[in-house]
Amino acid sequence: MKPRTRLIWLVISTILFVVTAVISFVSDVKSLSEKLHWLPFVIAVMALAGIVTTVSIWIYYERALRDSQSVASEGGTSQVLGPAREGSDFQGKVMQVMQRPGIREIDIGGLALRSPYFRKDGPFSRRLLDLLKTNSHLKVRIWLMDPKSMSLKLREAAEDVVENRLRSTCTETLETLKSIVRKIWKEQGVRRPTVVLVDKVAIMNSIFRVDGEMWVTLYLQHGTGSRSPMVRLEKEDFWFDVYRQQFETCLSMHMGNLYPSREELEEDSRNTMLTHET
Repeated sequence: MKPRTRLIWLVISTILFVVTAVISFVSDVKSLSEKLHWLPFVIAVMALAGIVTTVSIWIYYERALRDSQSVASEGGTSQVLGPAREGSDFQGKVMQVMQRPGIREIDIGGLALRSPYFRKDGPFSRRLLDLLKTNSHLKVRIWLMDPKSMSLKLREAAEDVVENRLRSTCTETLETLKSIVRKIWKEQGVRRPTVVLVDKVAIMNSIFRVDGEMWVTLYLQHGTGSRSPMVRLEKEDFWFDVYRQQFETCLSMHMGNLYPSREELEEDSRNTMLTHET
């Protein structure tokens, strides 16, 4: 039986019950009404209140039913989880956020990070390098999957893609990040951004946070990350702190796997000094 039909029968049976009760009540208090002249008025008011309540319940029920049908027709839980990342113009949103003045913290984590971020000579990596050069107080931290890890092979199996496709994507990201870290190291003498390679845990989502705003892509165990749902969170949201702590935990677990290694950076410095001396 449909919900609306059940409600109609419920209303009809309730009305019949109320009418029967009223009739029996009136027959019992008929004599009293002759003595208590205000009693009919009270009964009328109570009946009117019951009718108003019934109508209100029906209106709210109809509204909730329409909302439920609307969500179902638009894809059900997709309205809760958010759209797939590939259909949300995430690249444009990221670039828009990166233009804001006074950014203090940027956290980025994910599988390979190439598509929305670190394509070779891409707009995002150029913008990030400019921010690191001009804002010495900007804190940037990045983690991504170690291309040599077993987790990467398992992820490729989950995506059912050509072997080593994900590894090549990671490699391009690493080359872009190495270039950024080396340039800042040569100009400022500090490691920025902090980049670590993840090999101890499975990466189940990507995280992009700029100060009090965050986007989380919830990776599915089939298909590429761009086809997974993306959720936007703000600092006031409960899940904002949950995913922020997850980022911190993953970063701290892999601080021994910095990229590029300190030895590589120091080698770059020695080569630069030798070049200047010659």
